[in-house]
Amino acid sequence: MDEPTSSLSEHEIQRLFRAISLLKKKGVTILYTTHKMEEIAAIADHVAVLRDGILIRHCRVGETDEHQIITDMVGREVEDLFPHRDWSPPVEVPVLQVSDFQVRGFRGKNSFQVNRGEIVGLAGLIGAGRSEMLEGIAGIRRSTGQIKVNGQSLRLGRPSAAIRAGIAMVPEERKSAGLVLSMSVLDNMTLPRVDSYSSVATGFLRERQSRQNAQELLKTMRVRYSRLGQQVAHLSGGNQQKIVLARWLMSQNPTLFILDEPTRGIDVGAKAEIYKLIVDLADDGLAVLLASSDMNELMNLSHRVLVFRHGAIVAELDRENLDQETVLRLAMGILVN
Repeated sequence: MDEPTSSLSEHEIQRLFRAISLLKKKGVTILYTTHKMEEIAAIADHVAVLRDGILIRHCRVGETDEHQIITDMVGREVEDLFPHRDWSPPVEVPVLQVSDFQVRGFRGKNSFQVNRGEIVGLAGLIGAGRSEMLEGIAGIRRSTGQIKVNGQSLRLGRPSAAIRAGIAMVPEERKSAGLVLSMSVLDNMTLPRVDSYSSVATGFLRERQSRQNAQELLKTMRVRYSRLGQQVAHLSGGNQQKIVLARWLMSQNPTLFILDEPTRGIDVGAKAEIYKLIVDLADDGLAVLLASSDMNELMNLSHRVLVFRHGAIVAELDRENLDQETVLRLAMGILVN
């Protein structure tokens, strides 16, 4: 089983674990790949840690601990998964203003804004409409209502208009929607703004400039690859995700980052690096919309959290009122005392 819980709700995860327990009792051997430490403790008898194709450790679960597993996975100490930060409220300078926004297939009409330097988290159960709304803002999905970016109205349903307005989209499924796996690292890095690296006279890419910019950014973001001509399909999930993020920083100066499940299926070391990047983007004044099914991400990165249910925002929680139980109760439609 390869990352079997990446798209499951908590209830579905528990059903899967019960099924695994039954299979074990019948004598079935299970190889279970995961980056979630709590799943190892919950269901595994033995743990094997691989890094760069090499077996680093193989032992009974009780003979190691979470800290050692993470160190083995990353190859170095990871002291803090989430970066320390100042939680002072950002100055109210709207970057994204959404009014009466409705995505096709959902009845809810939503209005909210994201300020400069602010990370706004989106919580909700699977199918609640978070991803669809993000795709609507990015022009990928049909929608109605009004969107303003830096005070300028955005034409809906046009990804090219969203890109020109400074919107950078990191989709939920990087392999099918975020990357062209058969293309090279360099080609994927230049995809959003090929025109920025093309000669007006000839129409061909200015490869020297694009290669130099790509190499500098990939080094800064600690992407591990062999050469710029390497197919991205051959990179690890964490390095693929870094490329999806890096190409927006290479090709333009975005003002809004839309991140949909940005750390799904990547190792702990890559998660820590992406968390730092997200915080750094906000500290540099960018606005960030972050949808995640990982409550730790939402709790440790967001200034505010919008809770979705059936395509509509049912609550807005600031940091003082942000806790996991409240979010889950609101997402499930259970009244909070």
